[in-house]
Amino acid sequence: MQQLIRRILFALIALALAAYVVFFTLANHQLLDLDLLFIQLNQVPVELALILSFIAGGLSGIVAAFGWVMHYRKQLNKARIDLKRAGL
Repeated sequence: MQQLIRRILFALIALALAAYVVFFTLANHQLLDLDLLFIQLNQVPVELALILSFIAGGLSGIVAAFGWVMHYRKQLNKARIDLKRAGL
């Protein structure tokens, strides 16, 4: 039951966030100049800047989590080998 409530709450929060992003982009029609250190983008719509920032954040999160997951996977494999040696 708690799992269902959590899923419903998560879905409601995700829908509210998506609605906010849609209304934000509809209300703002300005153009931005973005300087991304290596690339300069001139006259970019706000929506595109927002989408690019979400994509960049998601990709950097995946890269950061990958190192963490690989570290713990290595520890798990080492523990399994130790259990096999112990005969358990």
